[in-house]
Amino acid sequence: MLQLIQEAAKDAKFTCEIVSATGRDDIIHASIVTNIYQNEIVVCDVSSRNPNVMLELGLRLASKLPVIIIFDGEGNYPFDIGTIRYLRYRKDMRYYDINKFKNELTAKILEVQESHKKGTYKSFLSHFKNVDFDLDSIGTETQTLKEFLGSIDERLANMEQSKKNSSISNANILYKRAPRIQLAETIVDSMREFIAKNPIFAISTDKDYYTLVNHLKRTHSTLDPKNPKLKNNILETFQVLQDEDNDLPF
Repeated sequence: MLQLIQEAAKDAKFTCEIVSATGRDDIIHASIVTNIYQNEIVVCDVSSRNPNVMLELGLRLASKLPVIIIFDGEGNYPFDIGTIRYLRYRKDMRYYDINKFKNELTAKILEVQESHKKGTYKSFLSHFKNVDFDLDSIGTETQTLKEFLGSIDERLANMEQSKKNSSISNANILYKRAPRIQLAETIVDSMREFIAKNPIFAISTDKDYYTLVNHLKRTHSTLDPKNPKLKNNILETFQVLQDEDNDLPF
């Protein structure tokens, strides 16, 4: 079979070799993987269903590069690759049938080469809409433990600084939750003033809430303290403003 594939490849102006036979790497598995991902076309015989062959086929399918599958027809064709067409040959190697198979393989090689050049080749993964990735974007990174811990410290410092810088923005987000009841900046300023005068003030009862509202009415006489949405906005904003100071010694 190897001789037949080599003859078919030669007729298509290709050079054929087994993926493990190049000797480019000292480790045979490195040669196999390199050839699977770099050669223009791969022909894979799944007849024996050897585990190593199926693994190598899986690697090639993941590359989205052209692959031609051949099968001797003995038993069932592997279900998991059922969407991929294959060329069938006779296991008994009868001359007429094998010669016909060789011509079909040559034609298939030329067909696949042409479709890949035109960008019309359909890879195995193209049959699955939700599966798409670019092998070139997959990489590995190594870090020393010191570098890793340093990166964590840097991220934590940035998060802490961001928290300090965004307290006012957080307050703005809170009072924008209710579009029709936005707290004016003057009210926020008045709340800061109240906090400055009452640093340990806590709203635990309606009476406490109305104490705050009465202070706010000095800058916004139209406040309706009974409006539940407005009340929630005021309470949440007041809490955020109370939490602005993150530099406490404890």
